[in-house]
Amino acid sequence: MRQGRTVLLLAVGQHSSSFSEGTFLSTLLVLGGSGRTGVHVLRQAVARGHRVRALVRNPDTVDAPADVELIEGTPANIDDIRRAAEGADAVVSALNNSRASDNPWASPSARPPS
Repeated sequence: MRQGRTVLLLAVGQHSSSFSEGTFLSTLLVLGGSGRTGVHVLRQAVARGHRVRALVRNPDTVDAPADVELIEGTPANIDDIRRAAEGADAVVSALNNSRASDNPWASPSARPPS
């Protein structure tokens, strides 16, 4: 896991000791929630008492906890982001910058479809 993404996970859990069942700390929108890192962000945020929603291209393919609200859309469309972010206290980005390989200097791969 990359250092920047680890910081996001720690920030999501910073108030976990004050959580009691039925009480939500905040409403989070996760961008990239269907990806390798994003699904971990979803699980950690729910486990720490946050109300969580995720903007995803295909909700039927996302392995998310039952409590996560999956909103169909793409981060390439500003209207989808605005719709998904309505009422959110914070937005967490776990978006991946697709590359041709795992080499950080590899050229970007083709953009995913909108």
